[in-house]
Amino acid sequence: MSPRENPHPTSSSATSKEANSKLSREPSRPSEPTILRSSSPSTNASSNRTAAHSSPTLATTCSHRTAILSTKPLRSLPPSDQPGLTSFPTSAKLVCKRLQKEITIKDIAREAGVDVSTVSRSLSGAYGIKADTRNRVLAVAQRLNYRVNRVARGLVTGRSHTLGLIISDIRNPFFTEVARGAEDAARAAGCDLVLCNSDQDATRQMEYVAALAGKRVDGILMNSVAVLDKEQKERLEAIGIPIVLLNRTRGPFSTVCADNKAGGTLAAEYLLKLGHRKVAHLTGPARHGNLTDREKAFVKAMPPDSVTVLHGENSFAGGREMAQTVLAGQPRRITAIFAGNDTIAFGVLRAILDANLKVPDDISLLGFDNVELGSIVQPPLTTIHQPSYELGQRAVETLLRLGKKDAPAENHVLPVQLIERQSCAPATQKI
Repeated sequence: MSPRENPHPTSSSATSKEANSKLSREPSRPSEPTILRSSSPSTNASSNRTAAHSSPTLATTCSHRTAILSTKPLRSLPPSDQPGLTSFPTSAKLVCKRLQKEITIKDIAREAGVDVSTVSRSLSGAYGIKADTRNRVLAVAQRLNYRVNRVARGLVTGRSHTLGLIISDIRNPFFTEVARGAEDAARAAGCDLVLCNSDQDATRQMEYVAALAGKRVDGILMNSVAVLDKEQKERLEAIGIPIVLLNRTRGPFSTVCADNKAGGTLAAEYLLKLGHRKVAHLTGPARHGNLTDREKAFVKAMPPDSVTVLHGENSFAGGREMAQTVLAGQPRRITAIFAGNDTIAFGVLRAILDANLKVPDDISLLGFDNVELGSIVQPPLTTIHQPSYELGQRAVETLLRLGKKDAPAENHVLPVQLIERQSCAPATQKI
């Protein structure tokens, strides 16, 4: 028997191959590009043709989010490199490009039956557009998944609708609330917010300023690492972008800060009311203007020679190290510690507990910021509240006003208040 002879009836697989061969010899007719899942080897060729004619086939194309629904029969298609799939011709790529084409306001205008200027004014919230027209345009824009091309809009308006926020320590929960307030205000104004963390590095801070300016942001919010020197001020003024300093009062720029001086005075008055006359103030580097304002006001409000001041790292570790120094090496006994901020206060609390002492039985502890963690630690931390969320919010609102022509610099000071919990007690015992 020759190799070509087959004594058995023709299998469905062979029939399928023969049918496909015939199809490939037929003249090619234009059709929707389609990818079909291949049938099993045992599937009859005629049933394949019937299915191709009678039922829609959902075919995956070059995009995971794009599909073509076709009811036309499959014509000559080259074999696929992927198992179980049949390839599609080059023309399918053109269809993909059309399907993925960016939606423009011209597309919206055509669908909504209005002119392009009406679409533009409706999307921008301009006056003079009827409510039903605006709603129809917005509905079409949403249905077409329209996204604003901010690069193109920026070329026309001269604005990027993007703001930069530079904070000094992303680990500090105080700045988490500041960032939330800034982001919410920016979002409400239709702006994006780019967050940068200088990690208390003045060089990195100025590098971020340059990078944001290069991205053509509309303005920069900055919690500067330290009081700005002459060179830094000149560099900031030279970039020609509105700048608002967060929690800083010094400099020729607009500022938004809490009333740090009032907070320092409030802390002193509270501890004096509890009878504390031997107090330590543990705070961050002297170059931090907001911490310096608190320190000076606190020392001024306390009796002479009643306060021992230590400067260290503005962090949990810094607070713990400073507290260890106070607890181990102080020649005179203290009854209370006022921390420059809550993060430092948490480090102080750790050191006090490590020394087998109790708060407030052995020593009182007062913080500054009122971050959320302060209400969770044991004992809950008495602290001076500064409105961190409102600081971020107000800073963005100020920055947006500065973007207007000839807008004057603004300085905002937000009030603080005492939050009394369980970490302070009358000075009845001394360590």
